[in-house]
Amino acid sequence: MTIMNKATNPADFPIYENLKKEEFKNVLDDFINLLKKTTFCDWKFIGKDDKLIIEIINLIQKRRVYFHVFHEKQMGELNEISLVCFWILKLRPFFYKKNPRININLTLSITLFKQFIERMAKIKGKKIDFPTNHLLHAFKYRDLSKEAIMAIAESLIC
Repeated sequence: MTIMNKATNPADFPIYENLKKEEFKNVLDDFINLLKKTTFCDWKFIGKDDKLIIEIINLIQKRRVYFHVFHEKQMGELNEISLVCFWILKLRPFFYKKNPRININLTLSITLFKQFIERMAKIKGKKIDFPTNHLLHAFKYRDLSKEAIMAIAESLIC
């Protein structure tokens, strides 16, 4: 059995389309609400770049198609949150209104990642000692790939 015995016609693959303008508002609101629920920031002091957030959403949706085509499986929540954290770190769509030079994106990413990992561990009945300082250092100073962040997430809860 070879890899090529699967469909090779590009027409058989799902086609990704960017969100339509009327869908942006709902998806953007859902994205911000997720962050507000999982991070403990005072959001009246945090600004956002809607175009960058929409780009993040589109990149995650494209990755969902990638998982379907190349891995023949659903991306899953764990990988999705890892991607959200990765793209927030890379594109920096949020800023502190009083001083835009402060990197609030690092704090948002690590908090979102930690909250999600702890929730997933609890669902699996595991107690984890979340390595906040190590991850903070890695998120800030290391050039982590999307796959590396996904692997870190998986290793923490498996």
